[in-house]
Amino acid sequence: MASTGDRLRSLGIQPSPQRMAVAKVFLGLGQHQSADQVLERARKTFPRLSRATVYNTLHLFAARGEFNTASSYALRAVLVNTQTYY
Repeated sequence: MASTGDRLRSLGIQPSPQRMAVAKVFLGLGQHQSADQVLERARKTFPRLSRATVYNTLHLFAARGEFNTASSYALRAVLVNTQTYY
C-alpha cells in the first residue's frame, strides 16, 4: 500500500504537512463527508490547519479526479471519494 505522500505525488500534488493531514482524513475514511467534517477531523492531528488550506487541497483532489462534489454549495458540499469501492 502506498504512503499518503506517494499517493499525493501520484496525483501530481506536492506533499506538505497540511496537505498530508487533509489527505489522511479524506482518503482514509472512505465515506461521504463535507469539507467541514474533513477540517474538524484533520485538526485533531494538525490543530492550526486553516479552512482555506482544506478547501484548496480538496479542490486539488477534485481537479485530479479523486472525488466528485454532490452539491454546488462550496461551503457545504458533500464530497464523494471516487476511489472507494463498495
